[in-house]
Amino acid sequence: MTTLTCLNSETSGRDASLVHATGASVQPAASARPGSASGHRSRSGHIRARLACTFLVGGLALGAWGARPLAAAPLEAIDARHVVDSATNESWGEATATLDVPYAELLTSLRDYPHYADFFPHVSTSKVLAQQKGKALLYLEAGLLQGAYKIWAQVMLKEQARADGGTNVIAQMKEGNVSDFRARWVLTPLDEGRRSQLSFRIFLAPKLPVPSALVDKENVKAAKRAIRALVEFTRARQTSA
Repeated sequence: MTTLTCLNSETSGRDASLVHATGASVQPAASARPGSASGHRSRSGHIRARLACTFLVGGLALGAWGARPLAAAPLEAIDARHVVDSATNESWGEATATLDVPYAELLTSLRDYPHYADFFPHVSTSKVLAQQKGKALLYLEAGLLQGAYKIWAQVMLKEQARADGGTNVIAQMKEGNVSDFRARWVLTPLDEGRRSQLSFRIFLAPKLPVPSALVDKENVKAAKRAIRALVEFTRARQTSA
């Protein structure tokens, strides 16, 4: 059984709140006497555990979240930000990019559901459970911390054609072991479809005792990584065609 110690970033110093997350259980962490050898080991362990927590939280958005560094491949600038939905007060991560990638090619990649595991970070399984025109139900799995923690979800994807010729792709979790997961792709053709504007927004409510500020930060990173992963996969497919 994997035990993870998380530092609550909303507190600091010796009064910082520590919790052990073992499965779904949460217990107070034992403290070590400052200045002692065990105290030094404890502080070092807490730092390592905090990093582990960041990696864990960083993968919970079914592959969009992840601690994998952004690739160094050439790519147009991606503008990423934290946004708050005025109607629901929910915190989302959002990223936008203007790309020299054909609109139709990006949309084809988004529709390539079985290959999500090939390009979205940490996604190990992507199965199509049901599909009809403009709609698909997927089963997704992601393995984190070298497979020590696995998340899964059934996610409904729906396409919405827009009057300007673009497409929205809405993702909504139907079932899974996170509290909530929603996402939205917005694709807009530019220059008669030869170029594209791409936007991705993500919301996640994990079943983990982690600070909301950390969740917000990882959502922003997730949005940027998702755009990068989709574009790199699309360009690789174009090159191999």
